[in-house]
Amino acid sequence: MAIITGTSGRDTLSGAGNDTFTGGIGNDTFKFNFSGPAHTDTIVDFGSTYFAGTISGAQEVPAVTSAGTGTATAVLRRGGSFEFSATITGLDLGGQTAATADNVTASHFHAGPAGTSGGVVFGYIGAPNNETAFDTIVNAATGTVSGKWDAGEGNNTTLAAQTLNILTNRLYINFHTAPFPAGEIRGQMIAQDQGYDRIDLRGSGITSWAALQPFISEAGGSTRLTSTVNGSTYQLVLQNVASAALTSTDFIFDTRGAGGFTTNILVTEHMNLHGGMAPNAADLGTLQNLAVTSPRLTEAQVQAAVIALADNDTAVAVTNYAFFTGTTPSQQGLAYLVSSNLNANDLNDPYYARFDLQNRSINFAENLAINGEGATRFNTTYGALTFSQAVDTAYAEIVGNAAATAAGVNVTAALADIKARLPYFQQVARENLPAANQDLATKAAAIGYIIAEALRSDIGVYSNASNNFLLDLTDGGAAFGVNLVGTYGTTANGGFG
Repeated sequence: MAIITGTSGRDTLSGAGNDTFTGGIGNDTFKFNFSGPAHTDTIVDFGSTYFAGTISGAQEVPAVTSAGTGTATAVLRRGGSFEFSATITGLDLGGQTAATADNVTASHFHAGPAGTSGGVVFGYIGAPNNETAFDTIVNAATGTVSGKWDAGEGNNTTLAAQTLNILTNRLYINFHTAPFPAGEIRGQMIAQDQGYDRIDLRGSGITSWAALQPFISEAGGSTRLTSTVNGSTYQLVLQNVASAALTSTDFIFDTRGAGGFTTNILVTEHMNLHGGMAPNAADLGTLQNLAVTSPRLTEAQVQAAVIALADNDTAVAVTNYAFFTGTTPSQQGLAYLVSSNLNANDLNDPYYARFDLQNRSINFAENLAINGEGATRFNTTYGALTFSQAVDTAYAEIVGNAAATAAGVNVTAALADIKARLPYFQQVARENLPAANQDLATKAAAIGYIIAEALRSDIGVYSNASNNFLLDLTDGGAAFGVNLVGTYGTTANGGFG
């Protein structure tokens, strides 16, 4: 038996049996094996979202000059509780100094984004006090307070009603004193991950959410996955996570199974990759051929072929969006960009249907960089650069000079080739965005070209990270709203000439 703890990153955790897992901060994958001696494994924080914040007077509205500072951490449990701890200095939690002006008179959680004031949603020291389960612990000597906001508690609200505010960083902790009854120091609770933990069932023979149902039970509010193989019973306990809180996206299924991928499985993966869009006739033919030949192929070969069908739309959307905004889109946002009845210009509508991969990426890049969500960030980073400097900077980030060189690419020649295309990028900028800043539009067009060529060649830092993201997307378990390279990148070599 072992206690296995994650590394505050995106971990894959597995053990030898009868183990206890704590993923900690990060979107983690837990591998559960139906093999070896009978065993029971337990995950204590499955699907939990972790938060952290710094506490200061400067964050109050209006700002307060205070000697008080601090830090706070919290965990939103899938089972329905918000556990928190805060440590402050410079203020008194209870009789540690003779002075009274520094005494904390109340402490609460308020709903509101940074820079705004919001109402109390959960109080645990002073009034209002909504803590009915007696979970709050104050250690005045160390300046520490910890507690738990349970599902039924709240100040004219509930934890469930405030979950959206919590997950979108619109919750702050506030410490009040007599001189500052509205709050002397506060800290915004910022999510450190998205709670996208998953259970890897590959090798189990369980191929779908429906096939998993007979193995699921619940005891004492904890879900149990139980299977008996050759007389040995294997069990996985999701501590304090009710079965009703689980969905198919919490699992990676054994999609291949013993007989290879079926057409239905591959169509489902295709739809997951393309915002729910069914494959067209040509793609369906490719998937049917893959299903027939899959028993003779490795799983990686099949998945690579399915992912390749997303180069022209989902890969274009994800890589460009991540480059210009800093994160992958939300799940709803990706569907909107790729295939949505709400978007007349998604990447599968007639406007983009006439474009090849290169033109799609250039057009998409220009829209994001000039009129879209990446405009401010792009102008800040690239506005003062010359065209040549912009190409050098973007190539280093998107492809990676060291990776390109290791792959045998002449980086100097590759950069010279891109820069020689300046007249073409200028022409595209004038045609697509005649009223825009032409310098910025030209740079954006060049960056869209670099991204397209990286995807076309299937090499480079961004292309590799995109492929890993798309692989996660095939089973519906991708991490949205994260740094693409930071979450999905590797040190694989790549580049293009």
